Amino acid sequence: MRSTDQGLTWDAANEVTLAVGSVAFQEPNLSVLPSGEIVALIRSTSSPVRAYLSRSFDNGATWSAAAITDIPAESHSQTVLSDGSLLLTYGNPARTGRPTEGVIIADPSASWNGHAVRSTLVYDAGNGDQANPSNVELASGTFLTMSYDVVARTLSAVFTQRSDYAG
Repeated sequence: MRSTDQGLTWDAANEVTLAVGSVAFQEPNLSVLPSGEIVALIRSTSSPVRAYLSRSFDNGATWSAAAITDIPAESHSQTVLSDGSLLLTYGNPARTGRPTEGVIIADPSASWNGHAVRSTLVYDAGNGDQANPSNVELASGTFLTMSYDVVARTLSAVFTQRSDYAG
């Protein structure tokens, strides 16, 4: 839905459907790329667990159909970096304990497929209830990712460099 008054009201006439059928969506993350394109990566609880990507080229008025990616992302965070690339961190349900992994997508306007195979381990609490990362670029090429461990009731702060990520 779209609000034209800073979120005070939401007009159903502006509602956009990204998918219909048996795909269960939750936890969308949106980023505005330097070109003005808006990308939305959306968690799916359908099998196989893969994130879906939708794009808008008109300030969110219309969206492409949500297309499945090969990224096994749960509870993800995406951050546009100072050079226009995108840092994506996520809980990986395909690995024991759902550790937090990350990839840098050099050209987020292109396909996001093929990046997950070169993901970098960012944090692993050793149990299945972790992730929900949040990223910030502290300086060009230096990042802070916050995550949590529900069982231990702790937050983690992990500093990484661009060179920590493959590709």
